[in-house]
Amino acid sequence: MFRRTPGVLSFALLTSSVNTAIGYAQQYSAVVYDMETRRHVPGVTVYINPKGTTETDRYGRFTVSGQCSGVTLSHGTYESLRLDNDEIKDTIWLMPKTRRLDEVVVTARGLRPGFDIKAECRKMGVAGPKASSGIQFDFFSIFNRKERKHAERRKKIKEMLDKY
Repeated sequence: MFRRTPGVLSFALLTSSVNTAIGYAQQYSAVVYDMETRRHVPGVTVYINPKGTTETDRYGRFTVSGQCSGVTLSHGTYESLRLDNDEIKDTIWLMPKTRRLDEVVVTARGLRPGFDIKAECRKMGVAGPKASSGIQFDFFSIFNRKERKHAERRKKIKEMLDKY
């Protein structure tokens, strides 16, 4: 016959409780991705149920070890996601929050015909460059198309008269 002693019985109970505790403690590892861009999401807060939190690293990875009945993933720009133990996979996809905006209309006005940038600058108190040597250059004349065309026409006429 096998004789039971209190020491053997307590050792058997202790061993079974340790095995149960080890079997109950789990470790989950996952990477969180954006569903639209397919890029990892850093900074996601992972709430471990029933207690505890962790955060994804810069590569979107997190690890949960110990007693856990599920996790809730939360981020400011993504929809929150709650997963039970059996739903936790090695890759988790988060859906970005959508924000609807009212219609925006952008309009622009072009330059008015006859717009003179030189006159506008004078009104605002901005003067053109002053020539100190014998060579004069008016920067704002390059914006006055009409003046430029007349100058080119006069130059061509002068060249033609010189050749004649």
